[in-house]
Formats: sequence, C-alpha cells, structure tokens
Amino acid sequence: MRRVAVVVLALAGCAEHGSSPDPSLQRGRCTLLENHTFESRTLQECGLTPDGAGRCFWQIQFRPSTSEQSEFLWKHSDAGEFGIIMCNGAQLTTPPLDNGISRGSFHGPTRTLTWEGVAYRDLGEDPGGGGGGGGGGDDGSGGGEVPIIDAPPVPF
Repeated sequence: MRRVAVVVLALAGCAEHGSSPDPSLQRGRCTLLENHTFESRTLQECGLTPDGAGRCFWQIQFRPSTSEQSEFLWKHSDAGEFGIIMCNGAQLTTPPLDNGISRGSFHGPTRTLTWEGVAYRDLGEDPGGGGGGGGGGDDGSGGGEVPIIDAPPVPF
C-alpha cells in the first residue's frame, strides 16, 4: 500500500509540471500562441492619411498549420503578412527550425510577444479557435505581403 501512495504522488507531480505553459519546452509548433491574437502595446505607424502618418495598434494571429509548425497573420502598418512560424524554446523563427530567420520571442510568464522589435500583449484565446491549414507562399518562403485597406480583422 505504501508503494502505491508514493507512485501516485510522483505521477501527480509530473502531471502538474507537464501542464505548466513553459515556452522553453516548445519545439516546432508554437502551441502556446495558437488560436491567440496579440496586439502591439503601443500605437504604431499605419500608413498615410490626409493629415500625415496614421497611428494604430498592430496585430498578430497564430493558428495551427501542421503537426510540426504554426502559421501567423501579421497586420502591420497598412499591410498584412502571413506565413509559417516555428518555436525553438521561446524563440520564433521561420522554417527550417534550426536555421531559419528569427522573427521574435515569447515570454510565457507575462504572455508578452516581441515580434520584429515591437512588444505585443495577448488579447486572449480567439473565439472558435481551431482553423489552420493553408498559408505560405508558393516560392517556399512561407509567406508574402497582402495589402489591407481599412478592413476588419480577417479570420483564417
């Protein structure tokens, strides 16, 4: 009986540690970011208006893509960019995982994303979640530029 109690306590400790959202454990898919939208913490440049440069909050959405990678939609300035992203610990890179271009990092305890030098806050899990598939450019680069003209957020 005593051995059973020890085994149960050991398993409970593993389960508790395993459920901890630790970005350093991510390798491949960015599961801690998927189905979440992040918004820049400060106003950024958003193209020209009749009065000069406009200001707005930039957003990044993440979705599952395959069993090994995630996809993103980054709405910045007066454009949008989509592509494939992978996590190597807290670092976000374009594929291939160990030799891709760094796009940013994620700090789990504060849920702060830094992308291309700009800090973003987590707006929470997107309603409906799920989605995924698709994305990426035809040239194998994993993304491309998409113009956005004063449009509401586009689910993908």
